[in-house]
Amino acid sequence: MTHRTNSDEFDIWTEKLWHESRALQEHRRDYLQRLEQSVNALLANYFLTSHDADLTVRFEYTPKNMSGDDFNTFWAGYRTKHGQTEQEWRRSLFGAHLDDFAVIFQNKKARVYASRGQQKLLVLLIKIAQLQQLSSSGEPGVLLLDDFMTDFDATKVERSVAALKDLQFQMFLSCPVSPDVFLRNLSPGDITHIRL
Repeated sequence: MTHRTNSDEFDIWTEKLWHESRALQEHRRDYLQRLEQSVNALLANYFLTSHDADLTVRFEYTPKNMSGDDFNTFWAGYRTKHGQTEQEWRRSLFGAHLDDFAVIFQNKKARVYASRGQQKLLVLLIKIAQLQQLSSSGEPGVLLLDDFMTDFDATKVERSVAALKDLQFQMFLSCPVSPDVFLRNLSPGDITHIRL
């Protein structure tokens, strides 16, 4: 009787995890789609030149071991394929907590193929896009960037500062570049402190 009760309880909790994971995955996909649009807009507005054939970003969301449109279909296949391993490892092998996403830049995975400077630029643009979304929902944001321009060429530094200038939130930046780049692109009222 105890084994049956434990099995029933396990099935109930598994179904709950599946439904909650599906709901969270939908929110994540929606958020990543909005973030992707914002990052691509920033790329187009500040970094796209006539020499750039394909300067776009795509976020690819990857659920872990989840398939099927309903729980029963999913559970029948999953239990056969992963049930034994899950019991041995004593943990779930599916769910939103295991999901991941990849940043695709110029049709390749940025983690593997993008240069260090490109990776840093993408991180900067993702942070800006996140803060723009916070700002549009009425939440104030603060941007903290430490040593983010060291892998940028002079053009990218100028364009990054131009993108930052248009933001409506507080920023703290540290970078080992000449303050001239900030003084040329920002008005005196935009800068509270420059330390050499």
